[in-house]
Amino acid sequence: ARRPEISQLLGEIKSAAWDKATVELQELQEFATSLGFVGKLEAHDVPHYTGKWYKKKHAIDFLKIAQYLELDNIMKGMFELTERLYGVTIDEAPANSTQIWDPTIRFYRLRRNSTTIAHAYFDLFSRPGQKQAGAWHKPMRVRSALLGSIPLSGIVMNKRRVGT
Repeated sequence: ARRPEISQLLGEIKSAAWDKATVELQELQEFATSLGFVGKLEAHDVPHYTGKWYKKKHAIDFLKIAQYLELDNIMKGMFELTERLYGVTIDEAPANSTQIWDPTIRFYRLRRNSTTIAHAYFDLFSRPGQKQAGAWHKPMRVRSALLGSIPLSGIVMNKRRVGT
């Protein structure tokens, strides 16, 4: 069952953002067309042209900015925000608490009031030939009072490692 306050908040966000997003998409379409794109932009076209558009319109080059956004700092900020918003702390689980199939994978525990409520694998880096392209979240185990299990999730990306 949906919570009415969440539905109301989502409706307010949509109302506030819809008109601006529509205008920006039209501007992006015009920009792409000016570069020789033919047809209507599809979802898979948007990231490519958005990067070029921001670089031209705002002198923002996301690839140059990204080199200053260290993964550990981003993760730390995300975990601090999760704690402030939801009262859930996230920290790296002890190395011997699970099996890791690649040394770049990180395993975290999520805790509320010192009680572990879930675990998550973060598999963030590409491994050509070993890992499918894309990014996704995969529930790996659900909470079960009967089985005494807590949720386990996999968060997967294909980031290129810095310096590779």
